[in-house]
Amino acid sequence: MNSTKDLTWAKLTASILFETILGLMGGFICGMGGAVLLGVVYKINDPSFGDIIGALLGFGVVYTCTMPVIVYLTGTRLFKRRSSFWMVILASVCGELAVLTLAEPLRLNLKPQLLTISFLLVPLALTVITFNYGSTRRIIKKN
Repeated sequence: MNSTKDLTWAKLTASILFETILGLMGGFICGMGGAVLLGVVYKINDPSFGDIIGALLGFGVVYTCTMPVIVYLTGTRLFKRRSSFWMVILASVCGELAVLTLAEPLRLNLKPQLLTISFLLVPLALTVITFNYGSTRRIIKKN
């Protein structure tokens, strides 16, 4: 299908769009499953706020772990491109840590919608950029 040698900007743009959309949708769906599962588990231990804490923790952990896997599988299987799996996972974790660390200084926590969108999009952007970094470098070097 697509080899690394005939990669063009159009193919790279298409793969970035597919990786972004599938990563966001798949990570969100899996994250919701993790939120439900950990919400039930934590509610058993702490009936007052356990379900809310479990749901937030479950969504964050499951989204951070499944989204980069979906981006990696989309890029490697669908578009036949290579990248380091562990770098993609590390980029997602670093994105979540960046949002957690910078939420107060950047005042992301003033509006819950802004913080939620940051939790979803910053790790996704770092993951997609990390996965496609080598391909972009090869296109620029070829031209």
